[in-house]
Amino acid sequence: MACAPNQTWSWDITKLKGPSKGSYFHLYVILDIYSRFSVGYRVEATESAELASELIDEVVTSQGVDRMDLTIHAHNGASMASKSVATLLLGSRGYQDPLPAPYVER
Repeated sequence: MACAPNQTWSWDITKLKGPSKGSYFHLYVILDIYSRFSVGYRVEATESAELASELIDEVVTSQGVDRMDLTIHAHNGASMASKSVATLLLGSRGYQDPLPAPYVER
């Protein structure tokens, strides 16, 4: 739960229709949960963990956030929960992982 700005962010990638049939752009967006302010975004021709990681690092720097105090939420979609994104964001950059296991049989 966020009690102030820049404690918890949510990020996502969505497809935007391109200029021709069957072409798309990918909108990467990061929202601050507390203020609902868009703290960062970028539009790219491809979807990749590296681009997501670069955006998050850029926004952390521009917002002056200590990444060890930052929680980043994402849904469990394929690109968000991929091992490459988890490795890039959690392994080498020190961000906290708020995601539960995608499915636990009881």
